[in-house]
Amino acid sequence: MADYGLPLCKTDVLSFQSQGVWQLRVPLEGLPDSMRNADGTLACRAGDRIWVKEGFAKREDVDGVARPTKARRYAHYRANYAGSLKDEWHAYKGWVPGVRMPRWASRLTLHVHGAWVEKLQNISSEDALANGVQRVIRAGETCYIGLRPDMVLDGTPTGWAEPRDAFSERWDADHSCSVSKDDWRDNPSVAAFSVIPVWENIDAALETTDKEASPVQGLAGRLSDLSMAASPGPWSYRPEELDDWGMIRSFPSDRAPVAMVSRAHPDDDRSHDQHRSAGTDPYAANGIFVTELVNAYRAGRLKVVE
Repeated sequence: MADYGLPLCKTDVLSFQSQGVWQLRVPLEGLPDSMRNADGTLACRAGDRIWVKEGFAKREDVDGVARPTKARRYAHYRANYAGSLKDEWHAYKGWVPGVRMPRWASRLTLHVHGAWVEKLQNISSEDALANGVQRVIRAGETCYIGLRPDMVLDGTPTGWAEPRDAFSERWDADHSCSVSKDDWRDNPSVAAFSVIPVWENIDAALETTDKEASPVQGLAGRLSDLSMAASPGPWSYRPEELDDWGMIRSFPSDRAPVAMVSRAHPDDDRSHDQHRSAGTDPYAANGIFVTELVNAYRAGRLKVVE
């Protein structure tokens, strides 16, 4: 496993604060040398971690190296900060650009599950949604937006009929540059990553020298504790004859409902009556996925990689 620091723009950072964003694309030529091989392939691969570098400001009276947890607690991150550092009660040293962010200041870690190189315009509609494009309803019609409200004058981003069009607008707003040829129409090569975002510093579990830092439990420990606290199993999706879509029960132990899931595909706009007539269950994929994971973990069939 290797760790890489990667500067990201404001839009990408904020996208990871929304649920459902599991992919990231950056210009291949813009990757740090450590993340690329000489032949143009990616050195970063599944199992590696990326600590996100972004603009931030540190309080002058807190040593980030000696007290990293406290320093992050009082730091301001440009992606979310709307005020003025001059108005702060404590003194701040001013904004540090993302490329110069030290490892201790990072607040977002991306656990890489897949990495590949492709042409920008090869992105699919599904991947555009996984890359941060949002699906919204306007005037009863489904459309897709790629820009943040603060990126347009009237605060209402354009709604596009296709996710790829919304992604192309967003990409150009963040990456278009006549010098680097990174805009959509030039179709540059990009590094694409399938990730799980964790809003935690990459070294948080190791910061035992910071007296104000609380111990951070590893993934295996957290899952074990959650499994002990959760309803007994095995879990089953719609085990009772009259169970409606989405129902998960502890079955056959006590038959108690333990969870409800929603439909697997938000783009499926068919009515409930249409699904019932067709004998289909729009919630089944999510329900079965959840129960299979829970049962496999408790049976010891899943390997937890820290």
